[in-house]
Amino acid sequence: MDTLGSLHVTMFNSCTVTHRAGGQEWVISDQDNSSRKMWLLLEYLLWNHGKPVPRDALLDLLWGDESAADPANSLKGLLFRVRAMFGKDGLGFENPKQVILYQNGSYFFNENITIELDTEAFEQHYRAAESMLDHHDTCLGHMLEALALYRGDFLPQNSGNRWITPLNVYYHSRFLKLCTDAVDLMREDGRHEEIIQLCRHAIAIEPYDENLHRSLISALAATGSMHSAMQHYNYTTELFMNQFGVTPSAEMTALYRELSKAIQSQEQDLQSVREDLQETDFQRGPYFCGYATFKEVYHLSARSAARSGEVVQLAMLTVQSLSGAPLPKPQIHAAMSRLRDTLSSTLRLGDVITQFSPTQYLIMLPSASYENAKKAISRLMSKFQQAHPRPSFGVQYSLLPLLPVMNTVIP
Repeated sequence: MDTLGSLHVTMFNSCTVTHRAGGQEWVISDQDNSSRKMWLLLEYLLWNHGKPVPRDALLDLLWGDESAADPANSLKGLLFRVRAMFGKDGLGFENPKQVILYQNGSYFFNENITIELDTEAFEQHYRAAESMLDHHDTCLGHMLEALALYRGDFLPQNSGNRWITPLNVYYHSRFLKLCTDAVDLMREDGRHEEIIQLCRHAIAIEPYDENLHRSLISALAATGSMHSAMQHYNYTTELFMNQFGVTPSAEMTALYRELSKAIQSQEQDLQSVREDLQETDFQRGPYFCGYATFKEVYHLSARSAARSGEVVQLAMLTVQSLSGAPLPKPQIHAAMSRLRDTLSSTLRLGDVITQFSPTQYLIMLPSASYENAKKAISRLMSKFQQAHPRPSFGVQYSLLPLLPVMNTVIP
């Protein structure tokens, strides 16, 4: 080769190295090689390109407090393998020994190779956006450029390394800040479709940021996609309940009320309203819903009971450890999933169910006396035990009648 060309490196989501020279292109990725230590060495040298890295720093990076028989020779062996990745069968260099050089006890990349990192470009756009806050369009442009570069966490294959962990946190926090700031700027311009795209991209990377979910729901509502907005609200509340055992926050509940009012205020003909009200994903069995919806159904049932005298029973099912010790999270998730399957196949079409906590379901049983409700729950428990004869957990239940609305004048 007449020129050593350039290396284009991505470190977000995975490490990929692309060598471009003479109109040709060669690519290697950490997805293609199981040697994490070898890739950790390459990643650290790439991250520190443009300056020499002392051998002792590499020994500490790779082995630290580990007891290695001969770390110096082990390092030489790793470097030999890393250099081999730059050969004709890898990144296409004719003389891979001239890529990573050694001098005065330090290793460094050949200065005749241009090296570009996505992390550096991300940082440049982030700082440019911060310096252009008074220039709306330019600032937003830099934000979107930075967000497009962030495809996932920083070097996730070696995320447990003490060098990578703080950088992972650093970039992740900057990513979330850029998302929030970019959404605010786009909202000012009414660019709701772009907000939807951005939030979906960001949620795929960070699924547990409530602010992103609220922004997506608001943007869907702003485009008139009320059904999609409500669907995502229900998805989000269920996600946070399953993962963290938390009910919707005050902000999320307020957003739900706004959605409900907006849906009700839309002027449509009756046939369109009926079609919108129709349950599109109907499945036989009881009705599962989020806690906010369950609460509204409860209020409606309490009003109806005050007028008609209908008896409604409220049941709570609680998953518990047989030993009395707290159940681990994966076991809780599996138990609740199995219990939900039994609920779906056992209870009636008009029964209403919500997950109230990580280990509890609430059930509303309309038109049921205490005796009949107890029989229904006992039948459910028996069916559950038949399906899972040797569970590592138990299910306890309690049963109370729904309280009708009091102090209400019924004409």
